[in-house]
Amino acid sequence: MPDVRGIRIFVIDDQPVVCEGIKTILTGSPGLKVVGSSSDGNDAIEQCALTKPDVAFVDLSLSGLAANAVTRELAKKDIRVIALVDTPDAVAMHSIIDVGAAGLVLKSDPVETFAKAVHDVMADRMFQSESLKRVLALGNPGSPTIDAAVRPLTPRELEVLKMFADGNTTSEIATRLALSVKTVETHRKNVMDKLQTRSIAQLTKIAIQCGISSLNS
Repeated sequence: MPDVRGIRIFVIDDQPVVCEGIKTILTGSPGLKVVGSSSDGNDAIEQCALTKPDVAFVDLSLSGLAANAVTRELAKKDIRVIALVDTPDAVAMHSIIDVGAAGLVLKSDPVETFAKAVHDVMADRMFQSESLKRVLALGNPGSPTIDAAVRPLTPRELEVLKMFADGNTTSEIATRLALSVKTVETHRKNVMDKLQTRSIAQLTKIAIQCGISSLNS
């Protein structure tokens, strides 16, 4: 759960100007609290263990310990990771989603995008900047059997998958389907188990690639 004083955020980027700029943007956003930053992946993992952020922004092109490795470790600690993208690359973006990233933001996006990304991932919604959606929609060429992956799902599970991928929260899905929150959570767990995923971001990626959901919503 987020701290009562605000959602706790950590920023990881090896470009000092970018790092300070993002910290300034987030510090000025109501309900958000920047608890630290680092330019090094290994140091960031250690600092996050101490500062216990809810969300971490991770530079996709991080030098040293790669962004994917940092993301994988932070995701294990239930820290929601938002990748900071400099030059859009479909393969790199899909790769970081595969290891647990919950969102993608272009570094040059409008300032309000960063706070929105934080609130979306905290609500268990995958976030992609509008400017990155077209690139992300190119898909992952390393997943040729993705359609087969959803075949074990029941019709209800497919419906729940689509609704999560479209950006609905658990409570919103429960209301729309006239189900209890607990039932929706059970469906989500079953879907994630069957698709061998660990995050809503990964579910969204699969739904898009299968044509179950669209990035246009």
